[in-house]
Amino acid sequence: MIRTFIAYEIAETQKDAIQEVIEKGQSAFPREIKWVEPENLHFTYLFLGDIYPADQNIVCEMLQKYAATMPVISIKDGKLRWNSVYQPKVAWIEYDIQSRDFLKFRKKMIYELTQELPYLALDTKEYRCHLTLGRVRKEYIENIDITKIGEIDQNLSKAEITFDNLTFYQSHLTTKGPIYTKIINIKLSGGN
Repeated sequence: MIRTFIAYEIAETQKDAIQEVIEKGQSAFPREIKWVEPENLHFTYLFLGDIYPADQNIVCEMLQKYAATMPVISIKDGKLRWNSVYQPKVAWIEYDIQSRDFLKFRKKMIYELTQELPYLALDTKEYRCHLTLGRVRKEYIENIDITKIGEIDQNLSKAEITFDNLTFYQSHLTTKGPIYTKIINIKLSGGN
């Protein structure tokens, strides 16, 4: 079995503003948070979990089919957030998705994948569009000062991001952090 997910990549030209936020975060939380490396920044669209290697082709074919009609969208005005104010484990930038098509395609994809690969336990909760910036190290979870997030620049409106491609990734977890390997990257043409 291989651990997999589908994500939107961020163009290198769009990572600058996000990298500035991470650098400010590193100053505010130098030890408490393990920050995401720039090459690993992505928006998870759908976490698949463990799949059989032979089933990769099913996912690739589905993504190629969807790419012809999925809309290209842009997002901006992200807000810095913790995943929880009571026991924060993740710092992220959250975006409001206005596109109904974006969410509709995700639901269709979940339905089709559960038909094709019924062993998958896909997350059907309401989608929260977010970009993970860093994870709180275990030894700091109980006493991290979440108010210090105010020291990080929260004006993220300049960080406009375009979702114009989908990538199917394999994720290999290591003690030094995850290693992501692209299985396939597909340019979206829908909505254009």
